Amino acid sequence: MGRHENYNRIPAAAYDINGHSRKVQVVHRTVGGVGPSIVSKSFFGYLNPLTLLPGEKVPDLTHHWAVRVGDWYHQLQATSLNGGDNYYDNQKYDGAAGQWDEWTVGETKFNDAAIASAGIQVINDMDPIYNAYNNNCQKFTINLLNLICRNGRKKVRTSYSIFTPLVGFIPGREEEGAALGEEVEVAYVEDGAAHFAQLEKVEDIMAENTPMLTPEEFEKKMQDMATQTDD
Repeated sequence: MGRHENYNRIPAAAYDINGHSRKVQVVHRTVGGVGPSIVSKSFFGYLNPLTLLPGEKVPDLTHHWAVRVGDWYHQLQATSLNGGDNYYDNQKYDGAAGQWDEWTVGETKFNDAAIASAGIQVINDMDPIYNAYNNNCQKFTINLLNLICRNGRKKVRTSYSIFTPLVGFIPGREEEGAALGEEVEVAYVEDGAAHFAQLEKVEDIMAENTPMLTPEEFEKKMQDMATQTDD
C-alpha cells in the first residue's frame, strides 16, 4: 500500500527557491473537539510499542505545531492519532482571532509552491505511521524548517537518478528525483553552526510550550477527549 494522499491547496506556480526573502514563523495552537475517528478510547494501547522507559513522558497531543510563511501554514496531519497515516496539509492562515501563538524564527527565499513541495518531501522522508512520541507535528516542523531556511544557492549537475539529499532538495521532484546529468539549483546551508542553532531555538520553543505527560496522564487525557466526542 502507498502513503496517504497529501493535500496541497496552494495554486499551481513555478517553483522558486531564490525569490524575495520572507519571514518564517513557527505557530502553535491548542486543538480540541476532535472526533472519534481521530481519538479512540483504545488510543493508549498504541503507545505500548514505543516501550517508554520509567519516567519518560510524551507530548500533549492537544498542542499542535506548524510552519507559517506568508498567507499559508504547512503542517503534518494524521488520519488518526491511534497509529494513523501521516500526510502533508496546508491551509490559509488566519491568526487575527488569536487562535495561534507565533514565533518568528528565520527567513526563506522559497515561494509557496516550493515550500509545499518541501513539505511533501519531509512527509515522504518520515515514517508513514503517526507516532505520538517521535513521529509527530513537532518533528515535521523542524524538518521543514531545515529544508526551507537555507540561505546558500548553487548550481549543480546531478550524478544519480534519485538526487542525493546530501546535496539538496529539488522542489517539484519529491516523487521522482532528477534526471541523470541535469543541472539544477539547490539551497544549502552556508553557516552550519548558525543553522543548527536556529533549529535548536525552535526545539526549545516547542519544549517550553508543549506540556509533557506521564503515560498515566496521557491515557486519562485521551480517554477524556474520546468521552467528550461521544456525548
